[in-house]
Amino acid sequence: MTAKSHSKIRQSERAKYNKEYFENFYWAEDFPRRKHYKKFNYNDPTHEKRFTFLSCLLMKYFDFHTFLDAGCGMGHIVRKLLTEGYDCKGTEASKYALEHYLSDLRKRGIVYRAGLENLPFKDSEFDLVFCSDVMEHIPFFDIEASIRELIRVTKKYLLLSINLDHPYEYHPTILSRNTWESLFLKGKELKQLKSLTKKIQNDCQRKYKEYEFFLFKKVS
Repeated sequence: MTAKSHSKIRQSERAKYNKEYFENFYWAEDFPRRKHYKKFNYNDPTHEKRFTFLSCLLMKYFDFHTFLDAGCGMGHIVRKLLTEGYDCKGTEASKYALEHYLSDLRKRGIVYRAGLENLPFKDSEFDLVFCSDVMEHIPFFDIEASIRELIRVTKKYLLLSINLDHPYEYHPTILSRNTWESLFLKGKELKQLKSLTKKIQNDCQRKYKEYEFFLFKKVS
């Protein structure tokens, strides 16, 4: 494909994350028995609890000051960590999310409009980079560039959750755990922290079984 073709597909994929998605389809794949009008969305109180739990998980397991939420959705985690005194930034590719949920954070220079394949930050800018349920939403041709960018901007830790088993309209890239691990470790700039990954996984699965965590530490 040409760069022009990639750009067209990228724009088409990002346009899916509109009002309909945020108000009706968020985490829908985890609740297949629910009727359409009862599916959770970003404003659902249950998901507010989810993001609070994830924020506490980050603070519990990592010593960090600078933080990036790459693909921050409505910005729940960024907002919560800001109130705890962390130096936070976020990126989001959805125009709808930026206009309807993140406009205040964008005006303050905290959240930026950007895809993972081109992050607007300096090398090694963040102690901890978090990327939760984003990689599976990216077209395959942008995966390697997105991985390079996530590695580039982290100084210490890179924590991701990636959906491994639900291909549908919003998940154009579904890969196995081994494939994802090999892609992140390909450049030898990261090492896996398997023991800590297991602790985080076990802690999270007491409440939210759907997460598949990947944790890396930058070594070069």
